[in-house]
Amino acid sequence: LSESNRVGDAYQKQRGLLVDLAKEDPQTFHIELLRSRIAYADWRANEGELSQAEQLYRELIDSCSKSATSSDADPGEISLVGTALSGLGTVLLARNELEAARQAFEQAIERQEAALAARHDQMRYRGLLCRHYCRLGAVCTRLKDSARARSSWTKARDIFQEIESTSDPDVQYDIAWMLIGAADHWDLAAIIKLAQEAID
Repeated sequence: LSESNRVGDAYQKQRGLLVDLAKEDPQTFHIELLRSRIAYADWRANEGELSQAEQLYRELIDSCSKSATSSDADPGEISLVGTALSGLGTVLLARNELEAARQAFEQAIERQEAALAARHDQMRYRGLLCRHYCRLGAVCTRLKDSARARSSWTKARDIFQEIESTSDPDVQYDIAWMLIGAADHWDLAAIIKLAQEAID
């Protein structure tokens, strides 16, 4: 098997295991299953398999459409739906479907803000919200929507400055992920600087 096939097989085996565990104990393993599904979609996208990645993101979003919007929704599930919407936005952006990408990022922000409203103590949610605003700023810059781009970059910058000094290891991990971002060039500090220069 090629390296790509081996990775794909590993994801599929992990998902199968989590599906079985979620049936036995949904409260414990449902969120882990969603994380695994997003990771697999992300991997497909990074492999350039955009159609497959889009399908995987949309399937997850659709499957959670009711539970993630109910009055007693799990903030963790709401946040993961936001992450899936943001992933979908990056796929659409890669295809130059800019308006559709903008809508996906805006929906991701709505979900992430809802998760954060339910759990103010979750600094990691702030890191994810920063990522979504960063991506929205990028697509609005390309759409030449200067006002929306400026407000998005400002939000991203303010949240980044708020969380970058945290000692929470999970948030530090997210910050590192955002700053490294080599696969799709989401270098937060560099993109904010470039976007602000393009808008100013």
